[in-house]
Amino acid sequence: GKRTIGHVFAALIGNSDEFLKALQLIEHQSTHPLHQFARWWKYIPTRANRKLAQAFKTIDTVLYQLIHQAKNNPSFKNSDLSESNGSHILGLLLHSSKKLDTELPPLTEQEVRDNLLALIVNGHETVATTMAFSLFLLAQHPEKMACAQAEIDSVMAKDTGQLTPKNLSQLHYLDSVLTEVLRYAPAVAGLQRIGQASNVLGNWSTPAQQVVGITLGPLHRDPKYFGQWPEQFHPERYLSESDLFEHVKAERKCPLHKFWAPSHEIAHDNIEPDTSGIHKPLTFGDGARKCLGEHFALHEMKVALATLCYHFDFQVAPNAEAELELGKFGLFLSTFPKNGIDLIIRRRVAR
Repeated sequence: GKRTIGHVFAALIGNSDEFLKALQLIEHQSTHPLHQFARWWKYIPTRANRKLAQAFKTIDTVLYQLIHQAKNNPSFKNSDLSESNGSHILGLLLHSSKKLDTELPPLTEQEVRDNLLALIVNGHETVATTMAFSLFLLAQHPEKMACAQAEIDSVMAKDTGQLTPKNLSQLHYLDSVLTEVLRYAPAVAGLQRIGQASNVLGNWSTPAQQVVGITLGPLHRDPKYFGQWPEQFHPERYLSESDLFEHVKAERKCPLHKFWAPSHEIAHDNIEPDTSGIHKPLTFGDGARKCLGEHFALHEMKVALATLCYHFDFQVAPNAEAELELGKFGLFLSTFPKNGIDLIIRRRVAR
C-alpha cells in the first residue's frame, strides 16, 4: 500500500474493509463463465450484477479520491518528482499524466485509475504464492538455504543488520533464487496472446485474431531453453560467471556442502554449466503486454525474502507437500498451493 498508493490500506479514505471486500467480489465474479464470454450478461439487472456494479462504484470512489488527493499535492503542481510524490507508483503514474517532453501521449485520469487497479488486484495473490514456494523450496534444499543466508548475513553485516537499497542490490544469489522459483513454480500457469495474422505452430494452424494460449509449466521444463536439470530447483543456473565463481567459493565453506546430491554439483574448475543460453522465465510475460508490476513485485519479494531468511530458519514440516492447484482470475490461470504450505519456523540466533 505504501509503495503503490502512498498509504497503508488501513489508512485509506473511507472504509478499507469495504474496499477490500469489493475487490474480492470483483475477483470472484471475474471467474464466472458468462462474464468471461458474454458481454451482454453484465447488463441484466440480476442481484449479483447489482452487487458487482456497487463494488466497482466503491472501488472507483476510493481510487479517484486518492488520485485527486495526490493531484492536490503542491509537489505535483510544481512538476517535480520529489519524495512526496515520487516514492510511490501513484505519484509516478500521475507524473506521466502531465504533458512531458516525450512523443508519448500523457496518461488520462481513467488510464491512471486502470493501471492503479491492475497493480492492486494483480499484485497480491501471485506475490504471496511465489513467496510461499520460495521458502518451501529453500527449506527443501538446506544447502541452498544456507548459501542464501550466508550471502544475506554477509551483506547485511555491512549495515549493522539493516537492509538498505544499496546492499539489497548485492544479493545476487537471492536474485537467482527468485528467478528460479518463477521458472520452477510459476504463479501464473499460462499466458494468452491474440495472433495478428494467420500462422502455423507445429502442425497447428491459427487464424488471425485467434487467442493463443502458452502453457508455462512444460515450457519452463524444456532443457533447450533452461539448461541442465530443468526438472530440479537449481538457482545457480541464473548466476553470471562472476557471481557463480563467488558463489562456489562461498559454497565450499558451507557446512552442508558434503551432503549435496551429485545432480546439484557444479564443475568448479570450469565454472559450469554455461548460463549464456539460459532464458528467463515468462511468468511476467514478455513484449508490450509484459506485466506492469514486474519490477515492483520482484523488489517487494526480494525485500521480504531477505528479511525473513535473515531472522528465521525454515524447515519443511513432516509429510508436508506443496501441491499446485489451478485457479482463475478472469481469463488468466493462476496457480497456488492447494492446501497451503506447512513449514517449521525458528528464530535464528547465531550468524
